[in-house]
Amino acid sequence: MGRHRPLPRRYRGHDVYWWMDRMGMLDRTVDTLPEPGASRDAPSVVLAGQERDLNLHRLVEHGVVPTGRLRAADRGRVHFDDDLPVRLAEADHNVRRLQDAVDAYVERYGVDAPVEEVSPPAPATWAHQAPRTLDLARAGVTTVIWATGYNRDYSWINAPVFDAKGEPVQSRGVTAAPGLFFLGLRWLYRRKSNFIGGVGDDAEHLAEVIASGDQAVGDAVAQGYEPVTSRRSAAIRTASRRVDAPSLVRMADTWWSTVRVDTTSRSAISALVRPSVSSASTSS
Repeated sequence: MGRHRPLPRRYRGHDVYWWMDRMGMLDRTVDTLPEPGASRDAPSVVLAGQERDLNLHRLVEHGVVPTGRLRAADRGRVHFDDDLPVRLAEADHNVRRLQDAVDAYVERYGVDAPVEEVSPPAPATWAHQAPRTLDLARAGVTTVIWATGYNRDYSWINAPVFDAKGEPVQSRGVTAAPGLFFLGLRWLYRRKSNFIGGVGDDAEHLAEVIASGDQAVGDAVAQGYEPVTSRRSAAIRTASRRVDAPSLVRMADTWWSTVRVDTTSRSAISALVRPSVSSASTSS
């Protein structure tokens, strides 16, 4: 078991995301974080289980035998770190911290929410008894499922807009490459930037940037500066929001010149884009 951040599914009468939205946690911006890079690399939140919490305690109740992080495998034997008690304590603390934040918010703003008594987790003796080594054959393990998550692959983008870790260097989705933008990234600008309910705000901002035709933000990104987003946003809103069809074609052509896409895919995408452009031109 590696690092993870469980949250209570519900608390004090509401889904936890209702509280996070109500308290403004989902609208926190990346420029307010002490270490933006570390936040982007933080473990994902564990939220599932329908009406019940999903955490290590519940898994143990159902017969799961958790271990520390997998360290090595050799000749049918696997070896684990002894960090399970630490990871469990971190996870339980994350739950308690969110509940404390909700309690403080309710008290400060007088929110009508039922009081919910929270009992501390039962002593987890199993965390200290977790096996450090496991012989797969003797344990009867015949199937191994690697659930290691995934990394993003941008190798198909031929543009100098990535850092040493291969992540896009951008400011609110704008890169130094003209016509190349990003959406849906974790902490692209807000905590909710990679959520279905949060990507719309970033999309609106990028639409305004594209409509303005202003490359100042991208130039600032190229120079390594973080632009003052509030001023930029105000300036962009005063610009024209309408993009004529020829401009859209030019932006698409610029994009093609900055990415590496095979001929078949390019033709297929162009077939979808060009008719829409023609229709927009005719209607205008």
